[in-house]
Amino acid sequence: MEIEDLASSSDGMSDLEVTSKELNDEELQYTSGSIPKLQFKKDTSKAHWNAEMGMAGVIEKKGKMWITTGIVRRGKLYYTIEETLFLAEILAVHMLDVDDTTLFLKDLYEKVAEGKSGCCWETFEVYRHLKSLGYIVGRYVSLGP
Repeated sequence: MEIEDLASSSDGMSDLEVTSKELNDEELQYTSGSIPKLQFKKDTSKAHWNAEMGMAGVIEKKGKMWITTGIVRRGKLYYTIEETLFLAEILAVHMLDVDDTTLFLKDLYEKVAEGKSGCCWETFEVYRHLKSLGYIVGRYVSLGP
């Protein structure tokens, strides 16, 4: 009886439900599952995947994620595969292939699964977990002289 009274006294929405009218583009969007929770819609950088290097070269920096992510060599910012996939999961980077076609999450997951870019799936999961907790995580990468 109490449950029915509670349900009828509310407007049919739980405390956790939010309508699309209550959100705007400036607020954070949330997802479920093992993907990091925060997704930034308006601050999306662009990067090209470089298969030879096994890294993504950033061509357009937006937002603040690039401050604690990536390495700079010869004046250019590069993301490792784990950084690339993490940023793609939270929609902070739009990935392009050599011919300017979009690289989807599925394509990036396959690159990690191949293990050719110095990162395996377990390493990526640790990276994702630490970044989700707010840590600044990186690895030493030599791009030559």
